[in-house]
Amino acid sequence: ELSASLRPRGPRWTMSQDERSFDDLKSLVVHTLETNGVLGQIRAQLRANVYKAIDCDDDQGSMQAPQTKLTKSPVGKLMAEIVAEFFEFYEFRHSLSVFVPESNLGREL
Repeated sequence: ELSASLRPRGPRWTMSQDERSFDDLKSLVVHTLETNGVLGQIRAQLRANVYKAIDCDDDQGSMQAPQTKLTKSPVGKLMAEIVAEFFEFYEFRHSLSVFVPESNLGREL
C-alpha cells in the first residue's frame, strides 16, 4: 500500500512504479542506517580519511602553530593524552584517527 503522498493525483502524476519503489527503498535504507548509527560512522570515517589525505599532502616536517603550542606545553600534552584516552575508552576510533595525527601525539594507531 502506498502512502497518501505517493498515490497518483491526476495528470501531474509522472513517476513510474519503479521510480516510486526505488525512492521508497532509498528512504527506508537511509532511515535504517541513521537509526542504527551506521550513517554517522560512515560520515566520521569519511572525515577521517579526508583529513589523512590532506595531511599527507602537507609538508611533514613543519608543524602548525597550535600543534607546536600543544606539544611544548606539559599541560597541553597531558590534556591531549586525556582526550586520546577518552576516544580509546569509548571506542571513538574514527575521531581518534583524526585527533592523534592532528595533535602530533606521536602515537601509533
